[in-house]
Amino acid sequence: MVKEALTPPPIVEETPSGGVAVTRQLKQSFIQGFTGSVIGGVVLIPGNQRVLVLGPSLHVQSNGESRIITGHNYPISCLESSPSGRYLATGEDGTMGVKAKTILWDTESWTQVGCHQTHHASVRAIAISPAESIMVSLGAEVRIYLEIVMPLLTRYPNGSAKT
Repeated sequence: MVKEALTPPPIVEETPSGGVAVTRQLKQSFIQGFTGSVIGGVVLIPGNQRVLVLGPSLHVQSNGESRIITGHNYPISCLESSPSGRYLATGEDGTMGVKAKTILWDTESWTQVGCHQTHHASVRAIAISPAESIMVSLGAEVRIYLEIVMPLLTRYPNGSAKT
């Protein structure tokens, strides 16, 4: 249940010239606890969606509703929204001896468009090209992998392979 936010009182300050300045405070519409351990761990997506990292899951809030999106086995270490907001790329922070997973999500249906497990132990950074045709990930082993997004979309238009 979302409670209606209260409008805070204005801030009244004395100016250097001896006058008074009144500044209206912003009304809070959203408060969420967040540790900040994932750089870029809070993303705003068009359509009034807020995405927060919760360990190996994503917490998606939209129009007063929230849901948990799962797909990773280890805590999410990085995420990046595409310029249009249609896609979200995520990478995880695994352990030594494990291949870390990257996932490309469709933010309209929250289905996986594609994924790979190529990096050793951890994905340190992830990005989507301005044209939304390439996803780039950087692993702890300092290897960069490019994943071509558009062929995935024609091959897997609804998250399932064509036969």
